[in-house]
Amino acid sequence: LLSLLREMLMEVRWDNPERVRQLVRKEIADLENAVISRGDRFSRTRMGAQLHLSGWLSEMTSGVSYLAVMRELLPRVEKDWPSVLADFRALHGLLVHQKALRVSATTDGTALRSTVLPELKQNFIAALPAGPSGATEVASQGPSWAEVKLLPKKNEALVVPTRVNYVGKTGSLASVGYTPTGATIVVARFLENGLAGQSGCHYSGAGA
Repeated sequence: LLSLLREMLMEVRWDNPERVRQLVRKEIADLENAVISRGDRFSRTRMGAQLHLSGWLSEMTSGVSYLAVMRELLPRVEKDWPSVLADFRALHGLLVHQKALRVSATTDGTALRSTVLPELKQNFIAALPAGPSGATEVASQGPSWAEVKLLPKKNEALVVPTRVNYVGKTGSLASVGYTPTGATIVVARFLENGLAGQSGCHYSGAGA
């Protein structure tokens, strides 16, 4: 397993722009289809990006903003592959090295000391680049998540080719003194499924 993981991280083929183009085009097509069939999810993700960091991160990696990024990436892959390749390699260099590594292993104490740790050190960690000088210090002194600017709180309308309208309204429960718990998710799912079954419509609830 470690050998496979090492191969995935360290033996990436960067010389196949056609494969990257196919992956980007497929990602765009999947996202565009999802906007039509699951507009409620995109609406919820978009509103969450106005309220909290996790919502913003979801929007940037799976929402409408992510779709926009993929659409911008496609012509770059087709017409300016060297710049895309440089970005890929720079990102790979920032993420894949020993100083950026965090290991989470579930095992008993004896196996951890006798097998797991030696195997990790010899066959996996040692194969990774040491990392740029001062990488740990730079990471700790760089921009923090607290500096992320959430999406502005405003009304939005997204025009998509579908006969179904997805309307969302959001608010922060924390701002009125409520602290969400596991029960909050259970109640939200119960109401969502119950209302959908009674009315034939899809309702979606989210708390922050």
